[in-house]
Amino acid sequence: MAGALLERLTRYAYVKTLAFWVDATAEGKVVSKLFQRSGLLISDVTSGVEDSVDSIGSLKETPGAFMKGLVNDYDATNLTLYGRELSNIEEGEEAYATMLKNVSASIIQHMNERFYTILKDPVLKASCIFEHVRWPSCEKDKLALESYGNEAIDLLIDHYKTLLGYLGCDLAKAHREWRRLKLFVGRSPSLVSLSYLELYQRLFDQKGNKFVYDRDGKLTAVLDESSFYNILLIIAVVMTFAVDTSVCERGFALMNNLKTARRSLMGNLLLRTLMTICSLGDEWCDPTKIPVDEIVEEWRKQSQKGRYESAMWREAGLEEPSAKGTRGSTARDAAGQEDAEDYFEYDWAARKRARERAFPPAAGAGAGPSGVAPPAAADSDSDDSDV
Repeated sequence: MAGALLERLTRYAYVKTLAFWVDATAEGKVVSKLFQRSGLLISDVTSGVEDSVDSIGSLKETPGAFMKGLVNDYDATNLTLYGRELSNIEEGEEAYATMLKNVSASIIQHMNERFYTILKDPVLKASCIFEHVRWPSCEKDKLALESYGNEAIDLLIDHYKTLLGYLGCDLAKAHREWRRLKLFVGRSPSLVSLSYLELYQRLFDQKGNKFVYDRDGKLTAVLDESSFYNILLIIAVVMTFAVDTSVCERGFALMNNLKTARRSLMGNLLLRTLMTICSLGDEWCDPTKIPVDEIVEEWRKQSQKGRYESAMWREAGLEEPSAKGTRGSTARDAAGQEDAEDYFEYDWAARKRARERAFPPAAGAGAGPSGVAPPAAADSDSDDSDV
């Protein structure tokens, strides 16, 4: 058995095929890492996939890094690799050539089919015109900048005309705003130097209002002629395209870091709560940005009966049973008292069942594991001191 396995592992075709797969897998990792990058643009995906397809196709003619190492380490005189003799050299060369041709064509076909929408879809290609790093220079060729992307804008408007009409977009103004937007950005070196997301975040904040605000900050019915409202609506639609998977990757990594082997019994609700705190906590590194007033107000709304009697805490599984039915508790209203007693009874019953499973009582005995009979369930008419 071991001898047969060793004979297969030392075949020339197997060793060379393994080296090819290492190089081909390295190209696949490039695409995978590309999609995990934050702030990924559609043009980045298009160029990245095209480069990977070309690189895999070139492996038929140009050996990859691992294959080059194999060729350098192979001793053609003694037919050995790292001191181990390889078998079936001539047959292996023919088998490898056939495999290389078929496998390369299959990988390229699969990648083209998998990423066909990104590579060939006209709407996605038209969406790349909003990437300002691809625009012609305003100083060197203003006319080219003014005409850049006009056909793509027509395509996007025609494709999303129903949605844009529902959002109140003036399609005629969108064309004029597109020209003004390019010149507005192209004439400002500070805007040109911004990243894709930073640029449009600033434009949405400063030039995204459809109507004018008066001196008191109230919205009026007067249209803001200097805004880019209509073209920014189209850009907002384009920015909803989910290009990268970085958010999903970070979410799975955070989930694995929180729910470890030692915390395998953690429930989904607590896990989701901790993930929310950890994922949003980075935005609150500066304590001055924490909306304390809003948090306190929401807590008060959800805690009408007090912190430990609130349905919010009970549903989250964070309510402490020891806070109910304890000696010296304050007076409560009838509804709160009834809820507390029902919860205490349910909690005691659950604890009693768990104790009986862990320490089964002797046959015919009514006492618990310590020899003392468990206390009776709390009567609805008794007060906290009796409990």
